[in-house]
Amino acid sequence: MSELPSAEKKIEQLDPRISAQFDKASTQRDKGNLDYTISLCGEWIKKYPHVLEFRKLLRDCQIKQCYPKGDYSSAGKPSLKSLMGQLSYPRKDPLKTISRCEKVLSENPLDLKANEFLARTTEQLGWKQTAIFAWQTLLTNPKRKPEHVVALAELMISEQSPEMVGKLCETFLKIFPGNSSITEVRNRASIQKSLQEVDS
Repeated sequence: MSELPSAEKKIEQLDPRISAQFDKASTQRDKGNLDYTISLCGEWIKKYPHVLEFRKLLRDCQIKQCYPKGDYSSAGKPSLKSLMGQLSYPRKDPLKTISRCEKVLSENPLDLKANEFLARTTEQLGWKQTAIFAWQTLLTNPKRKPEHVVALAELMISEQSPEMVGKLCETFLKIFPGNSSITEVRNRASIQKSLQEVDS
């Protein structure tokens, strides 16, 4: 896709035949045919980088393939492609950044740098749900940091989701007890939630 999509789309907004193919790919994932689904989703996100469902299915399969036992302890090790400097940050070509991120994530779907670049790039494009998903994926990595939690929380606040922010912060304050940045953003989310309740 050469043109830059202006907004995220859902699968049901695309050709119905694509939705049927997506359902088939999901079924293949459930049957353990990860290579098939990864290959198909990899092509879809090139054509439809603004459709989150494709990326979610792809990442789920990649994580299952890389960490079949659900042990993410090795996820903190940067991927070779990330170490080789594949992830420069060409702000003038966000689709190139997204493509480079996906190349790294194909090797390690929990790579910190690639998920952060994907989150920040898609947020700049206005694809906020994709950015939220990238931050959530990053936070699965054992090497996540408090600033990653805060970045996701800030984005959720901008999307008027204070209850989700509260749950997120409470979870990570158990991992980073007493962290002032997480505490501060949790308090702001609590205020936002109170204001929403007054307005409702």
